[in-house]
Amino acid sequence: MNKQAEWKTGYQEKKAAILKGGAEKYHEKNMKKGKLFVRERLQLLFDDHLLAEDGMFANVMAGDLPADGSSPVLARSTGRRCA
Repeated sequence: MNKQAEWKTGYQEKKAAILKGGAEKYHEKNMKKGKLFVRERLQLLFDDHLLAEDGMFANVMAGDLPADGSSPVLARSTGRRCA
């Protein structure tokens, strides 16, 4: 595998881990409390899908906490762009 392919694979793996929202234990804990992860709440708030998420990789080197706990996004709500 060449360097570009390795980088792309690593990028895709990290992005998938970030979008997952952390370890399964955090998902179970939130489910027991009746809470949603931030991206799940944003999906309920905005139309269709998020257009862009700034800072997705902000805490990627931390290991078990793949994002930094905030999700600044660009999206549409009732047809209007908002951030």
